[in-house]
Amino acid sequence: MIKILYAYPEPLPSQKARCVQVVGTCTALAKFLPITLVAEIVGDIFSWFDLEKPKGMEVIDLKRKIGPFVSNKWFSLRLRQMLRSIRPDLLWLRHPRLARDLAGKGLPVVYELHEIFSDKHPDRTDLFRMEKELCQMVKGIACVNRNLKYRWQELYGNVPISIIPNATFYDKNLEKGLVPGPVDTICYVGTAYYKWKGLKTLIDSLELLEGIKLILVGDILKEKLPDHIKNRVKCLGYLSNPEARAVLKEAQITILPNSADTVFSRSYTFPLKLLEYMAAKTAIVASDLPSIREIVTEDEVLFFEPDDAVSLANAVARLSKDSKLRHKLALSAWRKAERYSWEARAEKIKVFIKSFT
Repeated sequence: MIKILYAYPEPLPSQKARCVQVVGTCTALAKFLPITLVAEIVGDIFSWFDLEKPKGMEVIDLKRKIGPFVSNKWFSLRLRQMLRSIRPDLLWLRHPRLARDLAGKGLPVVYELHEIFSDKHPDRTDLFRMEKELCQMVKGIACVNRNLKYRWQELYGNVPISIIPNATFYDKNLEKGLVPGPVDTICYVGTAYYKWKGLKTLIDSLELLEGIKLILVGDILKEKLPDHIKNRVKCLGYLSNPEARAVLKEAQITILPNSADTVFSRSYTFPLKLLEYMAAKTAIVASDLPSIREIVTEDEVLFFEPDDAVSLANAVARLSKDSKLRHKLALSAWRKAERYSWEARAEKIKVFIKSFT
């Protein structure tokens, strides 16, 4: 049986969305294959996500710190030392420098591709060289969406590559009351850190929506909101993943306002929060972007024009009044979410690995 080592040179658990992705992937994959997760462990990752530790999963704490200094280089060095005694059959990595450093050193490496850094920073020729070298040395590449695959192949040529989408925690027995009649509350889960998340468009749209209240989950400060809408906004702050999912189970309408201003948002992202909205059986209003349409259609979400507060406000107003449409979209999205469960993702990974081992 193939033994996998998943190395993640960051703290676990953490507030970052990729922390959810790493733990969700590993715990599901452990049901199929033995897996060792190596990361800087700063807490109980299983209680953090309200999960039981799978029998097939081992967790190893590997620090990035020497004295007062924190660096992924220390993690990489210590990991290479560890690999002299721990001999997995395959390394699964999502950090490009770590993948480049470890590929070609005797163990097959699969690189999980989430973004193309040479596109993100076109003036950085070193990033192009790094990704090109990485591509030449890894055993395979797992990418989260179709556009990433095509762009990677355009830049670096053919290599064993598979589309393995992101995933979510899915409850096939979820019972949720869908409210008849109008609703007056919408919900957003995410961050204000990146402009491409589109939070400004959401806030601007709220100014056009009289009587609509907004629940915000994430690192969003109420003090930074316009004064005249503060009384209609409830900021819950950062919540753990189980806490955020509990909020979503009570939500009727959720918003995904991603911007079209960056190529990453337009084409390459695969939003975890969209999957969480779907799994929570909510009616979703989403930006009409290629990256979003790769996951859902008009059967599952109500689209609006990206970066257009009026378009978003109109979509919210329509959905808040139309209970029949809300119920249809919520149920269709929830049913589709099953194909994006962590177990479904793990099955795709298992099949991909077996294709070249």
